[in-house]
Amino acid sequence: MGMQAPFKAQKRYAGMTSDETTATQVGFYVRDFVDWFHDSLRGADTVSGKTWMTAFSELPHAQFRRTIQRGVGGYLRARDTFPNFREANDFTQMTLMNSILMPLQKKNPADKLMTGSYIPTKLRKDVRTAKVMATFDSAEDLTFEGLKPGSYFLKSNHGSQQNRHIDLRDGADPIDLDALRKEAAIWLSEPYGQNSSQWWYQFIDRKLIVEEDLRQDNLDEPLEDLRFHCINGRVALLQLDIGLGTDHRDNPVYDGDLNYMPYNFLRSNNAEAPLPALAGKARDIAAELCKPHQYVRVDLYARGEELFLGELTYLPNSGRRKIRSRKLNEYLCDFWDPMPQVVGVK
Repeated sequence: MGMQAPFKAQKRYAGMTSDETTATQVGFYVRDFVDWFHDSLRGADTVSGKTWMTAFSELPHAQFRRTIQRGVGGYLRARDTFPNFREANDFTQMTLMNSILMPLQKKNPADKLMTGSYIPTKLRKDVRTAKVMATFDSAEDLTFEGLKPGSYFLKSNHGSQQNRHIDLRDGADPIDLDALRKEAAIWLSEPYGQNSSQWWYQFIDRKLIVEEDLRQDNLDEPLEDLRFHCINGRVALLQLDIGLGTDHRDNPVYDGDLNYMPYNFLRSNNAEAPLPALAGKARDIAAELCKPHQYVRVDLYARGEELFLGELTYLPNSGRRKIRSRKLNEYLCDFWDPMPQVVGVK
């Protein structure tokens, strides 16, 4: 990929805080960025529109500008400064820039029903997704009839944090299906990602899915949660997510060679934790899955001798949270070479 000219207009906004800006100035930033985008597009590498899409190729021009404005404006409000799209000096602003520019396969990997299709044939003996037991086009259609007694999860296929544990084991409390349908209807009505630059979610045909519970019968034993942050086709960081949903959440981090790094990432890193036995195998799988992407977080779960692909995430925390350690931020920014690039679709 050829190197592109930097976003020179960035200098105009350097050091501006949210108190010093107005909606008009955010609009000026977006105007300047779009002008730079068009200039860069003329000499950019291209991908096939049969299988790939970008925000620019799929969105009307006004919506493309709004997508950039929501990403930049959200970053400005959260971080009290404009993102720097000229230099790779902040990990989260690079993921934000990537979200606006990145090519994404039309068989949308953010769709939970599509995630498994991104596992290469050669890896399918080593990793799989949770089994989908049922799908529904609407909340009114939701039913658990026909499912065997057991533990499941109800989710939407197009959003985050839209899930409920469904306990159909003998002796479990009855399910309030009416209440669950009302909640699920809200999930399906929400255009997830609309208030950020996560444009790809709007191209997912929204459904409800019932998945197997990967914990099987031992519901008190959490899965080992491994999140691999991959930049320019390389595994840069492993983030273990320990104690999710508890008061004792911890995020120890490790480099691409699985060496412990005593730095805080997006949350506290309180102490080194023993790596799951399958961490090396999981890292190799993440390295294979990340190859087509400038940035992606590959989420894998370990259960005994099994690995499961959770999802592929392209903009964690909407690209707004600050890396808590300067040294860790510098380490991650070294992987952004090249920086996110403009790519054309033909």
